[in-house]
Amino acid sequence: MRPRQLAVLAVLLVLGLILAARALAPPPLGNTSQTATRPAPAQDQRTEKPTASPAALASGSVGAGAEPAELARSFHRSPAAPKAIPSVAAPPPPPEKPSSVAWLKYLGYAERDGAPSYYFKDSRSNRVIALRRDERNTEWQLVEKTAEGFLLREGSSLYFVSSGH
Repeated sequence: MRPRQLAVLAVLLVLGLILAARALAPPPLGNTSQTATRPAPAQDQRTEKPTASPAALASGSVGAGAEPAELARSFHRSPAAPKAIPSVAAPPPPPEKPSSVAWLKYLGYAERDGAPSYYFKDSRSNRVIALRRDERNTEWQLVEKTAEGFLLREGSSLYFVSSGH
């Protein structure tokens, strides 16, 4: 037999055992001074059967009809409480969109120690900012260089500066 056929056969066997075990479950536990009886359907006037042992359940020699709680009692344990479904984490917030600003201009670049340094003019403070890739000066960081321009970070703010080409 192929593994898939064996898996289907195993599932059917387990379902058959569960249905068979339901018939041999004991009556519900209640107050011992009063015996509670379950009304049987009109066409099924059977008497309660003793609890089946796990060996009898495994052999498949039992009938159907017991409730799940009764079936669990036949194994001398209470039914497991349903497990809570873990909640799905909220998606991460969208990445911050850089703003394009007129007060920040690209001036050009120069080779320094074999790597380019890019120069920008901050017209708010009249400062020239020199940045290298993966290097952070006191306030600014060059995050990315693309064909269209540069992505700069100042604190928690992102700015796009066009390369002007």
